[in-house]
Amino acid sequence: MPTLLQVCNVGTVLGGTGACAFSVARSLPRYSHHLWCFGEIRQDLKEVWRGAAPRHIERLDGEEISRLNPDKVILHNTGCGRVVGEWRSKTVQYVHSRIDFYRAEKIRYCSRYLARLYGAGEEQVWWQPVPLPFRPKVIRQPRRFATDDLVVGRLCTPGMKKYPREVLQVYELLSNSHPHIRWEFVGAPVELRDALQNACGQRATFHPAGWARRELLWTWDVLLYSHPTLTETFGRTVAEAMRTGCVPIVDARGGFVEQLEDGGGVLCQNPQEFVAALTQASWPEVWGELSAMGRRIADERYSLGVFARRLEGEKEDEGLGMIDDRREGRVGWGGWCDAA
Repeated sequence: MPTLLQVCNVGTVLGGTGACAFSVARSLPRYSHHLWCFGEIRQDLKEVWRGAAPRHIERLDGEEISRLNPDKVILHNTGCGRVVGEWRSKTVQYVHSRIDFYRAEKIRYCSRYLARLYGAGEEQVWWQPVPLPFRPKVIRQPRRFATDDLVVGRLCTPGMKKYPREVLQVYELLSNSHPHIRWEFVGAPVELRDALQNACGQRATFHPAGWARRELLWTWDVLLYSHPTLTETFGRTVAEAMRTGCVPIVDARGGFVEQLEDGGGVLCQNPQEFVAALTQASWPEVWGELSAMGRRIADERYSLGVFARRLEGEKEDEGLGMIDDRREGRVGWGGWCDAA
């Protein structure tokens, strides 16, 4: 059995490189998987990881990699100052944001937007693999009229960085403009919940952060995300939403643009455009077209099988054990369980 070592800067699957590393492991079920993290190993990662126990490290030591002797190493955003020594295993630096990264023998970027920032070409882009969320027994029901309740959610890394107070004004505007909307939030900071509830006209529901919360995307009509200052290099939750048919309505910036440039969602430049986009998505026939297009695009770009085949397509990666797309959403597949 071949061995894959992944190295990332966080010990959690709640956003960041940890979620990507977990998804890469799931895309290659016949590999023996190892995960080393510079950040503290959190319980949410321990609950879902099915390879060798995740390991916390202070630095990446070439001698330790040589002792493990993996067939391949994937570095997720590993800074050059964190690496000591050398090793022989084939290594990919998978870049997720703008950093001074360690120059491995192969460099890949998580989006065209990020690749352009480094002056790299499109051939060096690997979009992240995004597994289908576990499908609950109750999913969204077809809406017949534009006045039917629209369920709009926000799913992002918990914390004030992704939930700045400036979003309160946006939600107040959107809530006042669309009284038929029910709002749901995953990972909203406790200190912001009362203000968000008021901004949403007392029509908000809050959920704790967790890998399994992704299943809510099957029940939401729209994933809405706007941030006044933060530009995302790749919208992982946008890809997750598209895979379930939930329609993303997001800022027209960063990696979001290439994800939605062919349809499947709506890009917005300002709060007024978000208002208009929600009006558009309220019409069942418009929403249905966006939803179907989004699922088709996301399955072609972000499925686990697509990512594994992208690896296999490169000469030195021939013969990788890959996940079958038809089995991807099954609970318990390959020992990895979305319901965890």
